[in-house]
Amino acid sequence: RPRNSFMIYRQNRRTEVVAMRPGINDSQVSVILGEMWRKEKEEVKMLYRDLANEEKRIHSLKYPNYKYQPKR
Repeated sequence: RPRNSFMIYRQNRRTEVVAMRPGINDSQVSVILGEMWRKEKEEVKMLYRDLANEEKRIHSLKYPNYKYQPKR
């Protein structure tokens, strides 16, 4: 499943947050990164949206019949 723009942002910025706050747990990292994402400039968000769209495009070429089916 291709990542959305926030998931790409989270993966790229996670080590930075962990370095600033050693011993922080993953849910706290997500809260901090969520706040950072909301404060990001629109140009930065657009960059990550473009990356997510490209990832989605490549995924659909590799797996043309893929349909997300949540496990509920």
